[in-house]
Amino acid sequence: MNILFLHDTDLDLKRGAELTLTQLVSRGRQLGFHVSVDCLETFEQVKQEIQASDLVVLSSTSRCQFEIDLLNFLLDSKIAFVKLEFDYNFCIRRNILCTVDSGVRNCCNTEKYHLFRTVFANAQLNIFQSPKHYQDHFLFYGEAVANHTVACPTVETEKLQISEEKTAEIPFFGDLNYLKGGHAFLDYAQENPNDKFVVYGEHKLRREIPDNVTFKEPIENEEVLRILGKTKKIIIKPVWPEPSGRLAAEAFLSGCELITNDRVGTWSFDFYPNDKEKALQEIAGTIDNLWNKFETILKQKKPREIQPKLGKVLVRKSYGGLGDIFFTIPSIYKLKTVSDEVTYALHPRLIGFFQKYLEGVKVVSETEVFFL
Repeated sequence: MNILFLHDTDLDLKRGAELTLTQLVSRGRQLGFHVSVDCLETFEQVKQEIQASDLVVLSSTSRCQFEIDLLNFLLDSKIAFVKLEFDYNFCIRRNILCTVDSGVRNCCNTEKYHLFRTVFANAQLNIFQSPKHYQDHFLFYGEAVANHTVACPTVETEKLQISEEKTAEIPFFGDLNYLKGGHAFLDYAQENPNDKFVVYGEHKLRREIPDNVTFKEPIENEEVLRILGKTKKIIIKPVWPEPSGRLAAEAFLSGCELITNDRVGTWSFDFYPNDKEKALQEIAGTIDNLWNKFETILKQKKPREIQPKLGKVLVRKSYGGLGDIFFTIPSIYKLKTVSDEVTYALHPRLIGFFQKYLEGVKVVSETEVFFL
């Protein structure tokens, strides 16, 4: 069986998603599958690989230069696929920052947004990184993401290195940036000038660094686990709704005191904060559980059926002035692309005009529909 993973970043980068994918690929090969990874650089090559696959695992695509064409091709191919979601790829920013920052608005790519609904609806399975990660997607897409499972963080629990000796030094792993909570980290450092802080990454913020903060080169995950095992306290306060937070899970399992907030997906699992034994058991089985689901899909051997679009959609616009209605027209046409039929119910005196100029949209009087 040929299993193809599609991901827009080289797995050598070794961030959370890349670490998980590396584990999945390695385990699949141990199980005897022919597993390959394409980092989405050449569309023609990707198309050939999709057609030669028994199952495609569609991971992150936002950095892919031909993302829209890729998704449409995969849908048209009828090859069975799983959507393995690590972030919020339907979002043009990949972080749904608009849900937590009122200053972020009007950033949605509607074509991409609606296309991802079709992707989720047609996937043999949608995989999310935490209960909160799934809930966030459900708020945007509803039943389109209902066929899903939630995967625990893929922490390599056998590599945890919990030490009796603890250091007071407070670490930050990765580049110090806005989304990952860099400002909260520096604020805490300023408020605690007698403590020492170290960042294993680069400074990406436009602000002065306190004297008690030093920077070092990024380190491998095994070294991260060693440091966490000796760390007394760690600050994890992301700005964006972090889908899971592998580092958060590693810090929790390593026994660190957590200075955190409610935007870490890992905290939405029922094993947090009081049941580390349950966490260890569930996390240890994550990779094998996912491969069991992949094997079940392969054994079904059913050709994937294209799921219908939204079906017949009825839109009613309460009369608020002609200009208001004109503003809705682009959205009506976008809705038309993901629906079998769109009916627009308007005030009776506007019917003649809009029936003439709205192409492909059924325009009726609001008095003809069941609600007023």
